[in-house]
Amino acid sequence: MRFWSIVLAGVLALAGLFYWLLGRQQARQVAGQQLQAPLINTVAVAPVQRQTLAPATEYIGQTQAAREVQLLAPAAGLVRTVPAALNSQVAAGQMLVRLDPAGLRQQLGAAQQAARQASRDEQRQRQLLAESNATPHEVEAAALQTHNAATQAATLATQLRDATVRAPFAGTISERQVQPGLYVQPGAPLLTLTDVRTVKLVVQVPEAELRDWRVGRALPVRFEAYPGTDFSGTVHHLGLKGGEGGRFPVEIQIFNNLPETPLRVGLTARVSLPMVAMVALTVPRVALVSAAGGPLTAVFVLQQQRVRRRPVQVGASYGSRVAVRGVQANEQVVVSGTQALRDGLAVRVASAL
Repeated sequence: MRFWSIVLAGVLALAGLFYWLLGRQQARQVAGQQLQAPLINTVAVAPVQRQTLAPATEYIGQTQAAREVQLLAPAAGLVRTVPAALNSQVAAGQMLVRLDPAGLRQQLGAAQQAARQASRDEQRQRQLLAESNATPHEVEAAALQTHNAATQAATLATQLRDATVRAPFAGTISERQVQPGLYVQPGAPLLTLTDVRTVKLVVQVPEAELRDWRVGRALPVRFEAYPGTDFSGTVHHLGLKGGEGGRFPVEIQIFNNLPETPLRVGLTARVSLPMVAMVALTVPRVALVSAAGGPLTAVFVLQQQRVRRRPVQVGASYGSRVAVRGVQANEQVVVSGTQALRDGLAVRVASAL
């Protein structure tokens, strides 16, 4: 009896071991099948939007002074006074530089005396001609000498009057080349007067776009020096002569009337030229995909939990979105996880933007 009990226990043990091994083998097969099952990609999508867009072309330029002149010495002389300080504002007609007129007065006195003597000599020659004691050629020479002497006296008189240099218009002293006590020659630079009550922004416009500009048109302007301030400019002049690449200079006038944001010469600014409004279908820029590193020419459209690669024609960009052709409004396009996608692949939508 004891023998059969031992045999029965052995059989039961062998049966248990068999079923344990069989269950383990089945578990391994299930795990293997799970590992071999394809993973479903998770993506985020966004709708194709129909938008009314007002595109604008942007141009970059630098400011220049509305008016600027370099004042030169009218004659040789000693600089006596220069009351206008650098960067000071002056009024039209204000005295800027005074030269020492002592030498000019002496020269003018001698020239006026010579002019009077030449006039007397001419009158004497004419009288002698009337008495047949002088020739017409001698009278003509005397008249020429009188003219030359009078011209010299008039020139010196003008130089004496201009020894006090005055501002031809209201502006700011932007350069000062002389100091009191300096002796200058005629034509030597004294000061530079700059008018920045208005500044002009000069941009280069391609000839194909020149037709969109017209004198008097108001345009928005933004300066890099003042990113939070909006300015308004008016097209003042269209250049007659083009430069390199068929670009023409266009001047935009901007009033410099904001004390907290003063405009200076040489500031960089951007001007936007609004175009005609248009209706377009747009998608987020991140939805665009390329083929083998080529241009961005397709999107993945979600259709019944699968993605379909859709070729599109890419248009202009508007912020984070881009205009496209080849899709329909409200279709869902993939905006994340596009790297691992292929046409017809099943996906799981995580979120819609």
